[in-house]
Amino acid sequence: ELQILWKFADFPPFLASMRRFMRAHELPRHLRATGCFHSTDISAEVAQRYRSASESQRAWAETPLSHRKAVVTRFGEILKSKCADLAEILTKDMGKPLAAAKGEISATPGRIKYFVEHVEKVTRDEVVRKSDKREERLVWEPLGVVACISAWNYPYFVGSNVYVPALLTGNSVRRPWDAAKSLLPRP
Repeated sequence: ELQILWKFADFPPFLASMRRFMRAHELPRHLRATGCFHSTDISAEVAQRYRSASESQRAWAETPLSHRKAVVTRFGEILKSKCADLAEILTKDMGKPLAAAKGEISATPGRIKYFVEHVEKVTRDEVVRKSDKREERLVWEPLGVVACISAWNYPYFVGSNVYVPALLTGNSVRRPWDAAKSLLPRP
């Protein structure tokens, strides 16, 4: 179930700009010659990841809200219990001071709790007009696949404003930069 939280997709406008960047900044000959960079059909990869996310999303949307809330709540608990390890990784990845990384990660479960507590109120159907012959109602429906584009300097806290409500409301979430991995040097 927690794997559903991390089913990621790609966002075509981002990938198009990445391809333009790569074309505009010709790779040095030694990188091309050694195969440090490899090419792939990004469009096909994006389409496949979107199909996968879309299939997962339909099943996730059918999952009862109480269960989605439990899964997302569990994710918040995991963040709390792994805060020190995650903060260390965040510090190594981006150079954020360890205390600031711990602060961001330890603040995120509170944000998660807020969304979990308010999701039912926000997604409740609302009758906006009613007469003897007709009723007009606002009805919530999942969007489908949601791209999570987050601030690089607060990936947990700022990102939670996208991925937590999206998951709670039956959407799947994808990070657009995952497809760009094929453009990066191989280890």
